[in-house]
Amino acid sequence: MLDADLKPRLFAYMGGIFRELGATALLINGPADHVHVLALLPAKLGLSEVVGKVKANSSGWIHREFPDKWSFVWQTGFAAFTVSHSQKQSVLDYIANQEEHHRTVSFTEEQQEMFEMMSSLLSYILELDKAQKEIQTLSSPLVPLSDEISILPIIGHITLERAYQLIDDVVMKASEGIDYLILDFSGITQIDPRIEDPLLDLIKALKIMGITPIITGILPTMAMNVPHFAHSLKGERMEATLKIAIERLGFELTKKNEFANSRWK
Repeated sequence: MLDADLKPRLFAYMGGIFRELGATALLINGPADHVHVLALLPAKLGLSEVVGKVKANSSGWIHREFPDKWSFVWQTGFAAFTVSHSQKQSVLDYIANQEEHHRTVSFTEEQQEMFEMMSSLLSYILELDKAQKEIQTLSSPLVPLSDEISILPIIGHITLERAYQLIDDVVMKASEGIDYLILDFSGITQIDPRIEDPLLDLIKALKIMGITPIITGILPTMAMNVPHFAHSLKGERMEATLKIAIERLGFELTKKNEFANSRWK
C-alpha cells in the first residue's frame, strides 16, 4: 500500500523515470492502492515499454528506500487512454482529486466504470467502422441498365482516397460481365485536383477488362479544376449528358401510359 510518507517521494521519482525516457509526466497522483499518470509520450516510445520501465524502476526504488516494503509489487496489467488536448484540464483535475474521489468511489467501482466506458466506446467505434464500409459501398454503386450496360453515378466530394477506393470497388463489381460502363460525373460537388491519375487508371482498367467506358457530365468547373484529366479524355467516348449516352446506346426513355393514367388509391 502507498502511505502518505511514501507517495510524494515515489511520485517525484516516477516523474524522473519519465524524463529519463524522454517523456513528460504532467501529473502523478493516486490513493493507497493505485496510481494515475497523465503523460506526454514521444512517438518513438511504445506505451508498454514505458509502463514496464516505470514499474520496474519504481518498485526497485521502493525496496531500496523502504526496506519494510520489500514485498511491494505493482499489479500485472494497466489501463491506458488517449486524452485530447481539450480534455487535458479535466483529467488533471480528476487526478489531483484522487483522495477525495476515492472516499466515495472504490477502485473496483472505478474499474467497472472505466470498462463500461471502454465497452461503449468500442461499440461506437465498431458502429462507425460498419457505417464507413456501408458508405464506401454506396459511394460507388453500379446501376444496371441492362445485362450489358451499367451506370456509375459519381456523386459528392471526390477526394484522392475516395478515387482509389472507387477503382477497387468498380473493378470488382464490373468483373461480373458488362460491355459498357457509363461514368457520369454530373453529380460531383467538389473535386481534389490530384484525382486525375486514379480516374485515368480506372478508365484504362475497364478497357483492359474489355469494357467500353463512356464519360458523361463533365462540367466546366471540373474541367477547370482538373484540366489535365479533361484533356486526357480526348479520344475517349464522351457525351454531354447521361440521357444522350443512354439514347446513343439504343435506349429511349418513355413514360408508360398505364403509369401516366394511374391514380393513387
